[in-house]
Amino acid sequence: MKTETKVTMLTASALLLPFLYGTGQVRAAEFSQAEKNQVEAYQKEYKALDSQDYNTSKLYQTQPSDTNPGTLNQDYIKGSLGYVNYYRQLAGLDRETTNDQANQDAQLAAWALAKTNYPVSSDAHGILNTEKPAGMTDEQWDKAQLASFGNITFNSNDPGLSHSGIDVKRLLLDNNNIDGSPLTGHRDLILSARASKIGFGTATGKNGIRYVVQNGVFASDLVKNIWKDTQYPSKGLFPVELLNEADTPWSVYFGQLDFKENPEITITDDDTGKKVTATNVKNLGHFNYAYGYKTTIDYLPTGVDLIVGHQYTIKIGDLYTYSFKLFSEKANGIDLPSAEILNTAQHNDLALSYKHATSTNGLASFSTSTKQKLTKASNAIDQPRLPQTGNSILATLVLGLASISTGFTLLKKH
Repeated sequence: MKTETKVTMLTASALLLPFLYGTGQVRAAEFSQAEKNQVEAYQKEYKALDSQDYNTSKLYQTQPSDTNPGTLNQDYIKGSLGYVNYYRQLAGLDRETTNDQANQDAQLAAWALAKTNYPVSSDAHGILNTEKPAGMTDEQWDKAQLASFGNITFNSNDPGLSHSGIDVKRLLLDNNNIDGSPLTGHRDLILSARASKIGFGTATGKNGIRYVVQNGVFASDLVKNIWKDTQYPSKGLFPVELLNEADTPWSVYFGQLDFKENPEITITDDDTGKKVTATNVKNLGHFNYAYGYKTTIDYLPTGVDLIVGHQYTIKIGDLYTYSFKLFSEKANGIDLPSAEILNTAQHNDLALSYKHATSTNGLASFSTSTKQKLTKASNAIDQPRLPQTGNSILATLVLGLASISTGFTLLKKH
């Protein structure tokens, strides 16, 4: 189902004058001085993010081979982390860090997927239904399987270039899920209230698919308390560029509220007075509990007109209301770019279609050196497809990872 979401960009002069929307007159959109300062701070951070295109030789410090997973260029890793933390800052979340082990394990997962030419499937989480490929040790295989429970992209329409911003943004938008829309488990991992670290890996199989892995599920994070509600778009100021692609779902993740039903969600443009009711509302309950949230609600903003400078109020049932105002991250302050600039300055990612998939599997058996049996939850995206982790079972899974070194066995109870 295509969402009917229009984007309107206002020139600087338009901000000073009233304008017409439909048949009613609308007051001019305004930013307070504090909002202007914050917009400029966000724009400064966005413009400082990695903008490099990485060809195959530039992407790696050490190229992958049949017996070596390879090592990613540190610029790509730092660039990916920069985008993750920019998006987390917009949501009011703490910044994440990265380290060599998290990145090495993510690279092992991407390498294993590439070596097996893994098909587009949710079973990429755990790298199921395939044998350990030749050239990998048992230890490498174990680490690869565990790291694959993070986000995964299957990029089968790649022009031979990688871009850290595109690889992260695809997962954040979560706007073409194989199992239907809206489902935002990939976004939820990036915006996890519990997350403290993340690793990155990528490798290309002989099937032409480039596998991108975000290794972001760690037992040490899952024991943390739930502490925050997180919205997308987040309250306060939010970039229009993160909403204007077709079928991008909106979402809210609650740390304490527990909705039992699908709530009615309304979205009101406070400047025009136009009010719409969200469609395809999905209350996934504790689906993404592992990421720090008690309730996950996804929906489509069908019929919303996105106008930079306007404030919108979202009302979710009778229990939760918040507001946000749109700005352009690509502009200079509130001197907004034209629609033409906005539509062509998307890191060329609009030309790349992709799909996501979500599935929840029961018991996943791993042929690891310690013969562990781990439960799993998975989500995958195609072209570029990402697998996404995220439901209540996942907490059990990751908490069980610590048992590997001591030989414990974790089983799902039915």
